[in-house]
Amino acid sequence: MVATQKLREVEGRPAMGRAALMRTNPLSKPESEKKSTPMPHCHASSKESRDSFINDVLKPFWKAYKEASAQFLSGVLTVEFPFGSIPPPLVNVRVKRL
Repeated sequence: MVATQKLREVEGRPAMGRAALMRTNPLSKPESEKKSTPMPHCHASSKESRDSFINDVLKPFWKAYKEASAQFLSGVLTVEFPFGSIPPPLVNVRVKRL
């Protein structure tokens, strides 16, 4: 007996037999999709280290990006963005002539 088969029997979840497998439609989809949770901001070994990263690194980064983005979109094209970020696209932005 295969280890997986033993495990399924112990858990009370028998494997699908050959006859049942042959009756299935290979093009069918599940009746209900598995609900997923939002992706976390970061993976950490503990809640404290995750919270520390979010408060000490992510929130200041988001704040700096938001401020730089607002200036950039208002026409200040020389504004410096936080390291690792990408400026937003210049769509419908009027550039002041020098």
